[in-house]
Amino acid sequence: MRKLFGLLIALCFVVSCHGSALAPADSFGTSIVLQSRDLSLVAGDSTTLGVTLLNGIEVLQRTAATGSGPEWSSSPPTVWKSNDLGIASVTSNGVVTAQSAGAVWLFVQRGTLRDSTLLRVSAARSSLVGARAIAIGGNHTCILDSEAAAWCWGSLWNGATGSGVRLRYSSSVSPSRVRTASRYMNISAGTEHTCAVTLARNVECWGDNRFGQIGSAQLVEATPVPVPLPTLVRRVAVGGDAACALLDDGSVRCWGVGFDRMLSFGPSLFGEVSQLVVGGKHACVVASGVIWCWGDNQSGQLGIGSRTSQPQPVRVSGSIRATAISAGAEHTCMIDETQRALCWGTGFSGQLGLGPAVVSLTPSQVLTTVQFTAISAAGGHTCALTVNGTLYCWGGNLDGALGIRVPSNLNGQAADFVVNQPTKAAPSLAFSMLQTGGGVSCGIAQPGSSLMCWGGNRIGQLGLGEISWQYHRRYSLRFEPAPVVALMP
Repeated sequence: MRKLFGLLIALCFVVSCHGSALAPADSFGTSIVLQSRDLSLVAGDSTTLGVTLLNGIEVLQRTAATGSGPEWSSSPPTVWKSNDLGIASVTSNGVVTAQSAGAVWLFVQRGTLRDSTLLRVSAARSSLVGARAIAIGGNHTCILDSEAAAWCWGSLWNGATGSGVRLRYSSSVSPSRVRTASRYMNISAGTEHTCAVTLARNVECWGDNRFGQIGSAQLVEATPVPVPLPTLVRRVAVGGDAACALLDDGSVRCWGVGFDRMLSFGPSLFGEVSQLVVGGKHACVVASGVIWCWGDNQSGQLGIGSRTSQPQPVRVSGSIRATAISAGAEHTCMIDETQRALCWGTGFSGQLGLGPAVVSLTPSQVLTTVQFTAISAAGGHTCALTVNGTLYCWGGNLDGALGIRVPSNLNGQAADFVVNQPTKAAPSLAFSMLQTGGGVSCGIAQPGSSLMCWGGNRIGQLGLGEISWQYHRRYSLRFEPAPVVALMP
């Protein structure tokens, strides 16, 4: 066959969920070379098997990131099969979904080139029924389950899911366990990195480290690594390409973009810190109800009445006292003691809730009399919860992150519009927890404590066990909350 083709052809499986490569099976006597044999999934999980033709000219990579890739110019097509659909199924695009515990053979064939691998499926953990914390990054989502274990899904590029896998154009479309034995008390996600505080109160981070945002000596860490800090930690907050930690001695230490490496502020500056948040390039704390912010201020996101950036914490303008605070990419929002929502910074996508295309340099009440108890600011949108769990959102809705269905244009793409003031979303649901991120929103729906997400799903960041199709400017979105796969009670 090698003489017939005059080139080396290799088929390799690229595993996008648990990072295992597959070993040579060569049971068909062909020139196929596979890299490893160990492939395992938990029932309910999904992964994507990719096929690559390595002849220096043609390449096919089917991944969950786009649902397709550059097609081979010649037939025959690639065919995937499972010998036991009760244990695992595989689609024509190579997306494998584990159904129940057992072992199953997976086969791939293209013309006369064939190979196979054994997949072992373990039973799903009954405890994986909800989330005690949610973190949404630029292209990935993470949660802590009821046993304080971390699970992530979405883009596998730069290791932000902590699965041990780093693959371009690949994603995990359902929750995958972070590769660590650690249990965590809080978790937070940035553009392409994630950090969490262990139950032993140390910080571990994983993902992109090009700007020092995970405190490692490596450019990328695909599994959690410890961050060297002088004391035990109470909380970690992540945003953009940076992170900050509230240490046990009451000081705050930050690292990554927008902050000098391991920038530190002593407790004498704020007093007792109760909340810590990080935005795109700025951070804020709440101490005795008073808000202090520092970092980039080009959009007025520090709320100090000017656009002057501040390397040191500065008290936010006004006599307001905060009960909750959240930092978006270039805006900040809070809830005061009377349950009013106030926002400041850039509002060109309506994310301030103050009307069309505005910038506010100081805290301003959003355009509603509704009272809120929780709030979450993202890049271009903001959402908040009332005392009875009713969801309100405002800002840009291009990706459907507001949970408000809108009409489509003639090309089938969601209309690019903004909601300039708080608007009720998902009216049939009530939520006990809320988190927003890059074009995505998630919450714990009541009754039942189901984790539900909505918004953009181009690379599986909603965790629905599937991806949305993206081709040029056609998008398939989730305007209404949908249950995350394997996290339904």
